[in-house]
Amino acid sequence: MEMLPDLWKEDYWLPPGVTWRDMEQMGDSNRPRPLDLLIALPLALGFVALRYMFERFVAPPMARCLGVKNRFQVTAAPSPNLESFYIQNRREPTQSEMEGLMLSCRKTQRQIETWFKRRRSQDKPSKTKKFGEAAWRFFFYLTAFVAGLSCLVDKPWFWDLRECWRQYPFQPMERAHYWYYMLELGFYGSLLLRISVDVKRKDFKEQVVHHLATIFLLSFSYCANYIRIGTLVMLLHDSSDILLEPAKMFNYGAGWRRSCDTLFVMFAVIFLVTRLVIFPSKIIHTTLVLSMEVFEPFAGYYFFNILLMVLQGLHIFWAKLILHMVYKFLKGKVRKSSEAIVHHEMSLTCFQLFCSSNSYVIPLDANKQRVQLKGRQGASRKLNQSALCPHSQPCGHKKINQCHPLICFWTFFVVCSVKPSVFFLSWKKMNAVMKKVRLKRKRRIKGERRTRTQELTVTGRKIPTLTLSCV
Repeated sequence: MEMLPDLWKEDYWLPPGVTWRDMEQMGDSNRPRPLDLLIALPLALGFVALRYMFERFVAPPMARCLGVKNRFQVTAAPSPNLESFYIQNRREPTQSEMEGLMLSCRKTQRQIETWFKRRRSQDKPSKTKKFGEAAWRFFFYLTAFVAGLSCLVDKPWFWDLRECWRQYPFQPMERAHYWYYMLELGFYGSLLLRISVDVKRKDFKEQVVHHLATIFLLSFSYCANYIRIGTLVMLLHDSSDILLEPAKMFNYGAGWRRSCDTLFVMFAVIFLVTRLVIFPSKIIHTTLVLSMEVFEPFAGYYFFNILLMVLQGLHIFWAKLILHMVYKFLKGKVRKSSEAIVHHEMSLTCFQLFCSSNSYVIPLDANKQRVQLKGRQGASRKLNQSALCPHSQPCGHKKINQCHPLICFWTFFVVCSVKPSVFFLSWKKMNAVMKKVRLKRKRRIKGERRTRTQELTVTGRKIPTLTLSCV
């Protein structure tokens, strides 16, 4: 308590040569006071209650509209010994601990491993809960962004960052900016109050650091009258979050993959531009360089910029995760397109064989596997894809003569345009041959299954059982 008066020394909060008495000349209604921050605590509790009502009554109907469905979970059987061990350790038992649990519970090792697997599955949050959290954050971020943009778009410092430091620290505070600060501070306070019951993600520690840094940043910038630059920081952060949360909502739903991918790509672009380009080049440059045109460095100057650097470090960490997700997303698209190309090449190969002198369409496997077919005389033979003629002109193969793909295509196109019935007859024939090939493949797979011979012992004599195999 003896150090509490030193906490409010002018050297910590105000530029050199400015005292608290100088700030009092502005009037209580036009200047920020540290006691105003006390209202953030009841606002945080109010946000917790409002969020509970939102997730209970508003989010479930929205989840049903988007087709959010929870996965089926098999609950673990009641076991006091295993439950107490799980609550205390939150991990799988070691081999020595497993032996002790097997003796105390009278269960096998396989049964205990299955129990722990089901118990961990019970603790995983459902999609409905994740959807409720994402919907609540989207509702707040959208409201805060629209409100912040409406009260800042007509201000001079929104367009010229040098106006953030004009006549500092004697800058009057508007009532809209006061509520903008308090609502943002109360919201991040509510996130800290509920952090123990919220869904724990991979960046849990980074989220805690982000919330603490944001609360300290908002509190200090309000007390030091950094209102103008603080409102720009909040607006910049909310601009990308309003796209991340709806992308999560569509991701939890069924049949909204294209909407989710579109929103995620938009979020990634806006996040990288705002957090890695605008934030360091405009915001941090303003607080580090342009502010020195008005006052000399003091303790609050360094503290404020350190908090901004912490946020920038978190931005770089999250940008790395986002770029990794974008890489996986594009890699999946490339894989799908390559599969489509392979399917197209297989169809083209079937078409080439149809246009050859052979009267049968022979589908080829993309992995150059052998394909079984029947010739005109009914003899069954196996061919390899590499056995096909690679030349552009017809060659001397007995049953398969392959020509150039373009020649095949235009020949078939001209014939079909002259006599359309050729197309339908060829399509019917190709479907019939494909049906036969699929049927033979199923029979071959069944025939290749290993059949085990069981032996029955009757009066000391072994009698082999019948073994059936499909041909």
